[in-house]
Amino acid sequence: MDASDSSYQCRACPREGVRLVFRQSRRLKQVLWGVVGICFSIVSVGLDAITAMQVTSMGAGWRVQFTVTGPAPYRGFLLSHPARVVLDLDAAWRVRAIPKGYPIMRTVRAWHQQAGTRIVLDMTAPVSATFFALRPQHGQGYRVIIDMHAERAASVVDPRLESAMPINPVPVMPSVTAVSKPVRLQSPARSRNIIVVIDPGHGGRDSGARGQIGTCEKDVVLAISRQLYTILNATPGYSAYLTRNADYYLTLRQRLAVGRRDKADLFVAIHADAYRNTTAHGASVFALSVRGATSEAARWLARRENESELMGGVELPDQNDVLKSVLLNLSQTATVNTSLEIGMQLLDSLSRVSTLHHRRVEQAAFVVLKSPDIPSLLVETGFVSHRSESQRLADRAYQQQLAYAIAGGINRYFVRHPPRGTFLADRR
Repeated sequence: MDASDSSYQCRACPREGVRLVFRQSRRLKQVLWGVVGICFSIVSVGLDAITAMQVTSMGAGWRVQFTVTGPAPYRGFLLSHPARVVLDLDAAWRVRAIPKGYPIMRTVRAWHQQAGTRIVLDMTAPVSATFFALRPQHGQGYRVIIDMHAERAASVVDPRLESAMPINPVPVMPSVTAVSKPVRLQSPARSRNIIVVIDPGHGGRDSGARGQIGTCEKDVVLAISRQLYTILNATPGYSAYLTRNADYYLTLRQRLAVGRRDKADLFVAIHADAYRNTTAHGASVFALSVRGATSEAARWLARRENESELMGGVELPDQNDVLKSVLLNLSQTATVNTSLEIGMQLLDSLSRVSTLHHRRVEQAAFVVLKSPDIPSLLVETGFVSHRSESQRLADRAYQQQLAYAIAGGINRYFVRHPPRGTFLADRR
């Protein structure tokens, strides 16, 4: 027989036949991978590239950062059973080293899809996540960032609502300081955004509380409010407004007027507390109490915040006094109940980044919470009278964590209870 006959070689020398088959299969694999690489390169032409991935611990959570060569659009969402964080990024995957050794993350997977790359983070436990992007600054390029915090078992998002978690289809968001020209995400033409008015307490001649190390309340709360403003405006379905975006004074009536002018779905006042007992510390959330404060500390705090203004109200010129009273009481009762529900979500989120001064939503007669038809909350982010907490409140990274926690609590409520006609309601 001809010695070139492969069947003869296999019968005559089985070992040589196996080697030949192995070499042929290996060449076939190389050819196939080459074709895949060429196809991927062709599809990736014109796409930005993901060049690096970095994971860092951040207080009680974790930050995953992807460096991108340009402002690539992206979309992020959560999946459960098992817990996964998914990022679709319109960019080609060029990451050479994937970080390992983080207990919250089991594996990282990435593969090409029609519009770019899908990245899946397989988590060891359920998490809440916020997706956003940053422009080049401080020597760093474009970045897409995922901030994650471990979810408690009781607050895991229902799988039917996962698609309504924060999704960011725009490339970048403004820097925290650029609050005068907000970037608003476009919702469907028939939907409207949920309006959140953020009120940084005090300002101008009214400095608010002062800490032992010189921390000034008006500066701390403005910084946190700016962060919250940026995060909400980078989340589809939300439009945020600031009552003040610099160091100037507003009366309580003027602050309430901003909420009414912008037709707010939620009014959030941001403050930092102080108390004669310098050991007091932790965050609190307050809602309006129609009948009065729920604790002696809440009464004292309400009197302190209200001392510069008379009580405000809503005018109903066409109604008699009795009917006015009934309508206002009904409206205010429903509004307070909604405020308490949102406040519980805020407390749950804040508990992941801060100790809590009160583990339930307190109620007090704050003037700034008096709009009868707008759910309103006052967040005391901590005590500037407590030495170590005052230092944390002045730290930019901690301010950002607080802002993310507040935004996460707001979003968790409205995902479950979106107002009719809004972007989140239409997505259910």
